[in-house]
Amino acid sequence: MARANGGEDSVGLLDDVGLLDDRLVAVHFRLADEEDIQRTAEADAAVAHCPSVFCYWNPDGETQWTPVPELRAAGVDIGVGIDDHYWHDSYSMFGEARQARLAANLKRSAGQFDSMELIRMLTIEGARALGMGDEIGSIEAGKRADIILLDIDKPKFTPRTNIPAQVVNNAVPADVETVIVDGDVVLRNGVPETMDSDDVRQRVNQAVERFEDETDWELHVGGSEPPTNIETVRDLPKRGPARLLTRLAIQSARDRFPF
Repeated sequence: MARANGGEDSVGLLDDVGLLDDRLVAVHFRLADEEDIQRTAEADAAVAHCPSVFCYWNPDGETQWTPVPELRAAGVDIGVGIDDHYWHDSYSMFGEARQARLAANLKRSAGQFDSMELIRMLTIEGARALGMGDEIGSIEAGKRADIILLDIDKPKFTPRTNIPAQVVNNAVPADVETVIVDGDVVLRNGVPETMDSDDVRQRVNQAVERFEDETDWELHVGGSEPPTNIETVRDLPKRGPARLLTRLAIQSARDRFPF
């Protein structure tokens, strides 16, 4: 996409337009080399690592993985993130932490992250990546009271040894009993306090129905069937950035067939 927009590389393009600074949170950062890592560290930029979506779309085993260990070693703040929960079954931050570990071990070797490192990426390092490390990310005097409480009176949390590993390896969203945001309880005993969950679900279903009507996707309990390529091309002008897609297609052709 950077080349399609006149840049030699993504980091270079960001630098050219004045976005490579301490306000930048670069998502994925998958094809970064040593120079990219150094430039990112020098700019005090951060990275959001979203492992599940890449594992879902990974074209082959040789595709480069986000260089999280090298980024952290260079002093870049890394937060664990979710790219697209709807299509890729990625809605759990606990699950993202597990996926970050397993995928990194597969790409490199076992033992890339210990459990406490992953918890830090879920909390304080994620807060720093967002430029909010002085306000959230840890339980300290003067910070906002952002806390989750897990129900660990379950067989899977027995015995209670190595709690960081228990959280990263075993916890799921259903284990979250209470959520406190800036001192306000927003989830109590597993029940949302700040919204009507039935109304939210109804609005979601209405949005999906609208999506089906406007895109010709067929969604059902067993999966989904996208529109054909002919239908997609036919409706492309009314669906989004056709010009950008055309430029990307042209650049891809040039990369594949130099002339």
